[in-house]
Amino acid sequence: MVARSGCTDFKLRRHEKGNTLAILLGAVVIFGLIGGALFEIANGGRQRALQTRYRDRALGGVEFDLETIRLSATRQLEEQAWLEVASLNINQTRTERSNETGFYNLDLRAQAAGPQIFATQTHNTAQPLSDPDDPFRGLAAVVDTIAVTADAQSALSSATASRFSLPSLALTPQLSVRQIPASEFTLFSATTSTLQMTPAAAMPIVGRIHAEGDLVISGGPLASIYPVTAGGNISLANNGSLFARSGPGEVASTFPVQSTTDNNWLAMARSVGHSTILSGRDLPMNTFEAAKVTQMTAAALNTAPTTPAAQQQLWRQCNRFVVEKRGRITATTSSGGECSPQEKRAFSTYYSRHNPGGIVIVFDLSKEAPVNGRNSFYFASSEPNRVVLLVNGSNLPGDLSIVTSLPLAIEGGLNILGTPKAVSITAQSVLGVPVGW
Repeated sequence: MVARSGCTDFKLRRHEKGNTLAILLGAVVIFGLIGGALFEIANGGRQRALQTRYRDRALGGVEFDLETIRLSATRQLEEQAWLEVASLNINQTRTERSNETGFYNLDLRAQAAGPQIFATQTHNTAQPLSDPDDPFRGLAAVVDTIAVTADAQSALSSATASRFSLPSLALTPQLSVRQIPASEFTLFSATTSTLQMTPAAAMPIVGRIHAEGDLVISGGPLASIYPVTAGGNISLANNGSLFARSGPGEVASTFPVQSTTDNNWLAMARSVGHSTILSGRDLPMNTFEAAKVTQMTAAALNTAPTTPAAQQQLWRQCNRFVVEKRGRITATTSSGGECSPQEKRAFSTYYSRHNPGGIVIVFDLSKEAPVNGRNSFYFASSEPNRVVLLVNGSNLPGDLSIVTSLPLAIEGGLNILGTPKAVSITAQSVLGVPVGW
């Protein structure tokens, strides 16, 4: 019985060991399957992370190319007063296995209503800028839209793409060339400007203010009924303060810091009344001129220009041309005909001891007052050191515009009596002089 019992006991232990081995082998197989699944999950996550990384690099490349397109458009308009839309296209073929480029080929194509965009002084149809966050909202501009089609395609070879694929990307950003008349601004400065306020006086309320450089408000408060912008920084000095609005009927926003150089401003800029006060530190807001003031006021004494930059000359918008040569004045209409004898009485010359060049070109506004169709005047001279003198312009019956490359003097005030009229003067310099100057 003992021997049998021992035999039975032995058999049972062998059976137990066999079960243990089977269980261990099964566990190894299960853990192997789990490990393989985890590897596949990790590998899939790695591929998705790489796809996201390379896609983000491609998007960054598109943004960089868009800035290149913007700078190219600006350069062309500044240098030649027009741009060729097709010249803005960018095509970049990448090299496979380049971490720098993200394994994408980039192709950007620009399209507009026409093959060229011209800077213009003509009165093309202007449209209001109404986006609530546009720093120039509320004004009218000639707008040309450039639609850019940006395609990003995988630069991987077919062999690599079979193991690691990259999705194609299609983007449709837009750029706008906005030509804003200077008359849309109450105060426009091409350089750094300081606005000196008078503390004892009532707070002046003005329209739109823009400075290409820094803008400094000093000595007292200033209120603007439109957004205030600067290509540089905006600062307060000597108890200066600034209040600006999104529009005439909106609540004023207060400039909350002493200067936009204050790092606290970076957290406030976009929240101050929908970007009602913005500096160049917040957005690149520099404007540019397709033709400088000297080019725009150039004398209309030569043959008709053929370049787009020359088309910017302001005399083309005037309906009266007054030219002095050796003391003699000719006055013609925009069509080339001579002005009437009565109208010519408004223009004369005399010698002034205050002018080093001697001769002064006189425009007597009482002898032929401006009316519609005869209210924009261009003055020029073939001789150096001439000055244009406006007299009897205190009470204007109609709007008035004067363009000249000469200095302009105003005797006795201009547009200061009666109902104020719209007056625009573009000259080398403007000064007020006493009666009898």
